Amino acid sequence: MFHSLLEMAKEDHKSGCGDFVYYPNIDTYWEKLQEKAEFIVHLTEGQSAGFIAFYCNDEKKEESFISLMLVSPRFRKKSIATNLVHSVLSITRLRMFKKCALEVEKDNYKALSLYKKMGFSITEERELSYIMKKTV
Repeated sequence: MFHSLLEMAKEDHKSGCGDFVYYPNIDTYWEKLQEKAEFIVHLTEGQSAGFIAFYCNDEKKEESFISLMLVSPRFRKKSIATNLVHSVLSITRLRMFKKCALEVEKDNYKALSLYKKMGFSITEERELSYIMKKTV
């Protein structure tokens, strides 16, 4: 399963849409995600249509963090991204955490719009990205 998700991420990265990797290469980033993050995968027609990788383990901060979300181009505009984020928010609430955070690039207008519609607000501005948070 992880191999097919990695291939999806690599394809998206090659297409120029996937500038989400701040690591020297996607394999290094992926190893970190596999080792420390939790994944939720959306299956459609027997294949991975999308996934979200997140951390919900910092009991001191009581804040989950969405690290990466990707929906295959073939399955976009079907509310998969919204459903994946809702799943993370549900897990965040179940674990009694108070907030969910994420980082999004400033020029990723579709993602910014989605997160704003879902109640996330910008809490920090960086050179190329925003940190957004939502109280759950």
